[in-house]
Amino acid sequence: MVSFLFRLLFFLILVVGTITVPRLLLPAYWGNEGHAVKMPYVESHEHINTLFIGSSRTQFHIDPLLFDSVTGKTKSFNLGYSSTRGEESMFFLEGLLAQKDFLKNIDYIFLEVRPLFYDEQLYKNLRGKYQLNRDRLLFLQSYFQPINEFATKDLSKAYVESLLGIGMLREEWIQLLFPSVRLNKSIAFFERRGFANRKKAIESDQINSNLVAAGVDFTDNLDNRRVFALNCYEADTETISTSDSFYVARLNALYGDLSKEGVTLYFIPTLRFENTNLPSLFKKLHQGDLYVETSNPSRYPDFYNPEFSGDAAHLNLQGARQYSILLAELFLSINGPL
Repeated sequence: MVSFLFRLLFFLILVVGTITVPRLLLPAYWGNEGHAVKMPYVESHEHINTLFIGSSRTQFHIDPLLFDSVTGKTKSFNLGYSSTRGEESMFFLEGLLAQKDFLKNIDYIFLEVRPLFYDEQLYKNLRGKYQLNRDRLLFLQSYFQPINEFATKDLSKAYVESLLGIGMLREEWIQLLFPSVRLNKSIAFFERRGFANRKKAIESDQINSNLVAAGVDFTDNLDNRRVFALNCYEADTETISTSDSFYVARLNALYGDLSKEGVTLYFIPTLRFENTNLPSLFKKLHQGDLYVETSNPSRYPDFYNPEFSGDAAHLNLQGARQYSILLAELFLSINGPL
């Protein structure tokens, strides 16, 4: 009997250790390939004082070297990565806030604000689970419950699976023991402080290379996005959904917490947005008016012009240069010469 209990205890310790050890040793952002590749560079270069956080519309649109050449004294880095969701970027930044030593050299952070969307397939996969804790679970359930009645159940299941390591454990150990096996540094990083040249991304098969070769026109629904954005800006309404009110409250809390650490947070609306009235949401954000017009087709029509487009959601390299310069010029207009 004693021998059986001893073996049972040993087995339980082994199981718990297998689940908890990688979580104690891996950084909080480990599940996002781009963050896992880029963050060590930022952490080892103390001169970097400005960060850009977001999706591929940050990764492919903001050139830190060009931005710095306009501002004069910022030393910036692009932490954007493909398919990074709005909540994933927000939770990532909350994780950086918890690393207070990390923020000691950071003065400015630009956060791409994206509409949140529910995808039941996402929460069956690693990228939907790795950031979940109880607080984030409750936030997501509050956000999605009015939109999708199945979200609460699916999210609860994903949270339990994350606690047990289901769908995560193998990847956690691979990342811990053999990080180079999982991380494709050529995809995430490229050569200009995290900025990804879209042409190279296609060549490395990060985005739609098979469709590009087939001659598919990626700008087919660009005009639909332009019309949607234009209607949102022209509506000039301050009404937002109950779900978005939860989103705004969390973003504003993040703004306040970063301010206490001496970090200025700027919100940028994702370019060529869909489904959510971002201009109305930005009216509720702290200093949301500073960059809200950057996605307005009537103010900046070139950002919706096929000539400056790689596809319906992204600028090409020429468009990215214009966008980077605009952000830098607005930064100078807000802060004055540095």
